[in-house]
Amino acid sequence: MKHPVAKAYSVYALIDEAYAVTAASRDTWTPWRLVTMQLAFQSYWVGGGLTGVMVASLLPDPIHGLEFALCALFVTLTLDAARTRKQVPSILLAGMSFGLAVLVFPGQALFAALVLFLALLLGRYTLLRRTAGHDLTPRKDTGNA
Repeated sequence: MKHPVAKAYSVYALIDEAYAVTAASRDTWTPWRLVTMQLAFQSYWVGGGLTGVMVASLLPDPIHGLEFALCALFVTLTLDAARTRKQVPSILLAGMSFGLAVLVFPGQALFAALVLFLALLLGRYTLLRRTAGHDLTPRKDTGNA
């Protein structure tokens, strides 16, 4: 992508969904198709957020318990990601990070847990990479059987 505005916007608009869609089929994306997809995704995010704010402002009373919806979304995503035993160590590291952060930094537990979890994941990656037989780099499918 050569246009500086398109390049800057593409960096700004890189969200989880855009990455997931483009990573699944890397060879089929032209630069302008990629920017168009990112524009659509960002429009859905912003439009959905604004619609939610508008609907919420029309409600007479707050809906108790609804604030848990985002937490439930991340729990669901975590459970979906943990489909094999290969992911169990990462889940245990996440739980350990949060438990330790709640004890040591009760006022800033979430941020501290995320920083600690990142450090532990980097340590795990380094350790696995140094052990024999663990190539952690993604392999490109050559199509050969």
